[in-house]
Amino acid sequence: MYCKKRKCVLIFKRTWIIIIADFPKKRFFLNIYVLVNQLVFHQKRNAMKRYFYILFLFLPVYIVIAREYKLIQCNHIADNSKDCRKIGNCLSGMELSNDTLKVTVYIDNQDPDLNMYSDSFTIDHDTLCLNLNDTNALGYSYVFNKVKNKTDTFEIRTVHYQYRTDDRYNTRRMDYTFTGFSMIPKGIKFNRTNICDCPTLPLKFDILLNDTINMINANGLKQGAWIRFFDTGEIEEKKFFDKGKFTGGQLFDKKGNDLHVSYKSENMTISDVRE
Repeated sequence: MYCKKRKCVLIFKRTWIIIIADFPKKRFFLNIYVLVNQLVFHQKRNAMKRYFYILFLFLPVYIVIAREYKLIQCNHIADNSKDCRKIGNCLSGMELSNDTLKVTVYIDNQDPDLNMYSDSFTIDHDTLCLNLNDTNALGYSYVFNKVKNKTDTFEIRTVHYQYRTDDRYNTRRMDYTFTGFSMIPKGIKFNRTNICDCPTLPLKFDILLNDTINMINANGLKQGAWIRFFDTGEIEEKKFFDKGKFTGGQLFDKKGNDLHVSYKSENMTISDVRE
């Protein structure tokens, strides 16, 4: 009987050690650890049953207190330093200080109105799920149910689809601040979709005579010289970009002569041609 009882106590002892390492409220669980050690040495069977009943009764309450996550602040900022149409929605960074977690994500902004959305979040195991809800797209309908003899409430969500006819893009930076975290989440979801870290290397580029051309940088933006060729291989046009912004261009004939055209935009609006 002594061996069976001690084996049971040791199993509980290992369990509480795991709990101590997992939850931030260490003082409470350290008291449990001390109690278990007392039970090991004194081997009081009745006391062990009574105290463990009490511990299991209050354990869920302390778990809730230890895991009380809160969203303190979320800022919606128009930020076109990244083109999320090319790189996708991505995580820019996470920082944990004490129990305060700061998260920054970039998303493709589907609507220019940054104030028509509400923010919420959930915790699914080790994954932080961020939710952005369109407040203007949510409505309710009330229908009387004759069978149940009561009024049923139906939630109506309106989905807006936007089609862009130009090459412009809108990116939104989301700065979240949470409290109650003891460790950085292992995964991030945005509107039920997993998101990865933002790229750090160029997405695309070509090499011409040891020079890099036609580059899309890590932010999804055109960078440097973009060159277009004739079918016969001669350079037809050069355009220059700095972090996605068009800075100028040149147009050539098949003999390599500069046609001295003037660009008003990336779409090559020609205002003057010199002969």
